Amino acid sequence: MTSPWPDLEDLFGRLERCEELAEGAGEVARFARERLGTDHAGLSLHTEAGGATRLALTDPLVAELDELRLLLHGGPGGRALPEGSATTIADTRHDPLWPDWSTAAAGLDVLSVRVLGLPAIRGHAVTLDLYSHRPRAFEHDGWADLGRTALQAGRLLRQVDRVQNLREALTTRALIGQAQGIVMERHALTSEQAMAYLRRMSQESQVKVRDLAERIVSGTEPR
Repeated sequence: MTSPWPDLEDLFGRLERCEELAEGAGEVARFARERLGTDHAGLSLHTEAGGATRLALTDPLVAELDELRLLLHGGPGGRALPEGSATTIADTRHDPLWPDWSTAAAGLDVLSVRVLGLPAIRGHAVTLDLYSHRPRAFEHDGWADLGRTALQAGRLLRQVDRVQNLREALTTRALIGQAQGIVMERHALTSEQAMAYLRRMSQESQVKVRDLAERIVSGTEPR
């Protein structure tokens, strides 16, 4: 089997250009379809309450499978999984775990499923859901290496998300600093007094400090 690293480097380059988590998740889903030998893929973010939010999907069939899981009150991908663990349906035509969902999936020509637990993002579990038109598609000898590649892709997504959060925090801090300087000059205040002024105005107007700062810098806030 060829090394996965060139593919992962290409994925990292694509992730670096993403501005939102959902956009990055879409790149990972497409990477899974292109490089992991699956026909359809999606990423889900799982809440502590047990709900699953679909971050990305490669095509409408994944959304249809999600709807079936909700309609039939069961199916793969609805629960969080620990990082590195997996749930597999080798053949949906002979699945005792979720027979109703699997029968419906087989009717859509989805014959095998693998759900992988990826690294958590922002404190929430993430799963990569893979669907194939072939039975036992995820049981070949090379799948262990492909599974590790999927985990690396998840780690890249988490790292890029952290960098994006840092960039957002730095941008917000710079914006508030600009607004603070404007308030200092406008009202002859010290730095601490200007920050207190921004916080008070934020509370009184029920507007976030960042949004208030943006209005001040752009000159659109009420005087």
